[in-house]
Amino acid sequence: MNETHDIFLRAHPVILDKPKDEVRPHSKKPPKWAQYALVFDCESRIDATQELTFGFYRLLELKGNAYELTEEGAFFDDDLPAKERKILEAYMRTAVPDVKLFPPRFPLYSRSEFIKKIFYKYARKGAMIGGFHICFDLARLARKWPKGRKKEWSFVLLEDSKGENPLYPRVQIDPLDSKKSFINFAWEWIPESKKTKQKVTPSKINESRFLDLRTLLWVLFNKSYSLKRACDTENGPFKAKHMPQKIEHKPTGRVNPEEIEYAYQDVRCTAALLNAAKQDFDLHPIELSPCQAYSPASIAKSYLEAMNIKKPAQKFKVPNEILGIAMESYMGARSEAWLRHTEVEVSFVDF
Repeated sequence: MNETHDIFLRAHPVILDKPKDEVRPHSKKPPKWAQYALVFDCESRIDATQELTFGFYRLLELKGNAYELTEEGAFFDDDLPAKERKILEAYMRTAVPDVKLFPPRFPLYSRSEFIKKIFYKYARKGAMIGGFHICFDLARLARKWPKGRKKEWSFVLLEDSKGENPLYPRVQIDPLDSKKSFINFAWEWIPESKKTKQKVTPSKINESRFLDLRTLLWVLFNKSYSLKRACDTENGPFKAKHMPQKIEHKPTGRVNPEEIEYAYQDVRCTAALLNAAKQDFDLHPIELSPCQAYSPASIAKSYLEAMNIKKPAQKFKVPNEILGIAMESYMGARSEAWLRHTEVEVSFVDF
């Protein structure tokens, strides 16, 4: 019996004319580690909407080889019911912050206030914005999430009476797989000054970078970690005795003292992981930015660059026709089958 099957081949694409809207003005390369880091964690309802309830943030400043805590606080959804808001306010009045200041300062913002006064304020300073599985947390802050021009997610974080506020660029997320995503701000809109009719000096928001610590741990150890396992002092990647431990708690989707303590400890763990991961990442004598490391291969490629080893495409002038033929012969996939009966032999087949 004859059967017809489709054949799929890889191709060597060549971009002939790059669209004008993809060309961006030249911007200064940001430093490997930003001077400021904003780490935050969100809690949400546990129903299908998973809407934001509240969250905690930490502002860190790079001093020497580590980030030091300079400010911390909390935020809540603009539409959080008054009863739950009072519980959060009562907690913030009596809690002792980890920042040693006199008088103690433990601010509580609404979501909109947090976005304006903290998130975009430090993004415009070129801060690194980090979290553990940060795409989830960014989505909790978003008001709208339409598709972008390249079909990526495009998060609108702030709106005014007329709709989207152009002074606050969208956050764009292009997911690659379950472990990594390209995350960046849309290009900043610079209005003209009403007095001088000249464009206002741009901020450093397009030097700001997003860091998903879940991805960075995958890059460093070639292994997926949850926040709990990453902080484990015995089986975690760092085995540091001073590492804060995640609280054992099953989220309820409500605002109560247990949920608040759970969230506060999570942001402590996230900030501690940032410093621990930084120490390991800095052991590699490479120029790679941690925010642009997407897999263990990223580190390997950076070592080749550090050794001044040229890429084959730079070393040899190979015609596109030959590259196309080479790509046709390559198919990097694997076929697997999960079988219930263990007595059945299984073979892996590479095409």
